[in-house]
Amino acid sequence: MSDSYDEYEEEQPAVTVADPVTRTVRLLSRLCDTCVIYADDRMHLGERRTEFIDGARAAGSFVICHDTLGTDTPAICRGFWNRHRSGSAACRIAEGFNLVVEIDPPKEGALPHARDRALGQRAGDPGRRGGS
Repeated sequence: MSDSYDEYEEEQPAVTVADPVTRTVRLLSRLCDTCVIYADDRMHLGERRTEFIDGARAAGSFVICHDTLGTDTPAICRGFWNRHRSGSAACRIAEGFNLVVEIDPPKEGALPHARDRALGQRAGDPGRRGGS
């Protein structure tokens, strides 16, 4: 596994928030505890946090909640939706056609935290969410 977050992102298959059975789009029902939208940078992304959000906005796209990555139900980040959906063509289309279905965030500890997975860490490692 790579030590670089950039290389990790490049190695990952495409992720979709669309449910192929119901033909709806999944949206987190609430902000997760480490949402990238929080100004205090709970994901510890530094300057990349703003670049990440701005990149999605510039593309007319959206942000997928990091806590739903690696699950069977990836979903649009609630924080991004609340703050930036009007500037996202993808969000406006989903909302306009009434295709949005809210899902709850994964249970705490159900999966290793997305950033920890990206860095090859376990969620219980010291210095990480859930760590001692």
